Amino acid sequence: MDPEKIFYGIDEVEKRKYPHRFILAAIFIVLGFGAYTFGVYPESWFWKSEDISRKLIVRNTDSQWITTKKGYLFFVRGEIMNESDVPVSHIRLRSSFQVSGQTVHIQDFYSGNTLSMRDLRNADMDYPLEKLSRKSGDDFSEFTGTEASANSNIKPGNTVFFNTFYLSVNKILGLKYEIEITDFEVISES
Repeated sequence: MDPEKIFYGIDEVEKRKYPHRFILAAIFIVLGFGAYTFGVYPESWFWKSEDISRKLIVRNTDSQWITTKKGYLFFVRGEIMNESDVPVSHIRLRSSFQVSGQTVHIQDFYSGNTLSMRDLRNADMDYPLEKLSRKSGDDFSEFTGTEASANSNIKPGNTVFFNTFYLSVNKILGLKYEIEITDFEVISES
């Protein structure tokens, strides 16, 4: 061996066998298996419900004050549009009512439950609260002849309604509200 080549490291280049080729091959195999298992598209690698939740849109909200036996009731109604590609069920919402940036009331409820003005004006507040906590919503089986409810199997492009309220001793000027979807179930297409 030539001492100059050893000193400058010329012979070392020829002696290396490139062990990192094995590591690169292993990485490509793992990535290929992951793409095969979870799908080729990155958006399907994550929890699908999070992607769908951005496609459930709260819209057409309306609010009004109603005089009841217990005081004044701030009543909010609206609908949720399913703009996703899959049917969903049991949409759960949260309404928060604020005055001057301070939250005065939070209510968790399910969509698909209707409250009539008579129910709100005359009934004790336990009945409307109990009705809004029904997971499947209003029962439509007597109209359809099959087992059906308002908050089940909401197909793409369809809407489901919701109602929520805040009971107060007097009317509050500047009362604002926010509606957010907190939970839902994706219906499998199989």
